[in-house]
Amino acid sequence: MSEPDGTAILEYPAATVIVIVAKGRVGATVGRRIAQEVAQALRGGPKAVFFDLEAMTDYHSDMRTHCTQAILSNRPNVTRLTVIAKSKLVKMGVAVANVALGGIVSTIDSRPAFDLAIRAATRE
Repeated sequence: MSEPDGTAILEYPAATVIVIVAKGRVGATVGRRIAQEVAQALRGGPKAVFFDLEAMTDYHSDMRTHCTQAILSNRPNVTRLTVIAKSKLVKMGVAVANVALGGIVSTIDSRPAFDLAIRAATRE
């Protein structure tokens, strides 16, 4: 899914792993569509969820609020929630979402460590 200033896609490296990759500025429309797809995937059974926000510089609040609601609504099927982000604005949004989610977000600051976590989750 793309908009003029940003993109977001869902990847499924394993049946039990979802990776959301967002780049640039993710707007309201894409944010809502990503949240809908995350919710649909989680309704299908337990998943490890990874948000790769390292290249995301900004976002419409719908991205955060709708994705947070998708996770909350399907919380029993979230086996882990891991995020990588670089932008201070994005990190602040992740912190806000983490409060709403009861502290389940694990943040990783290193690309190699994040990629390793995804690989490990695909083997579980």
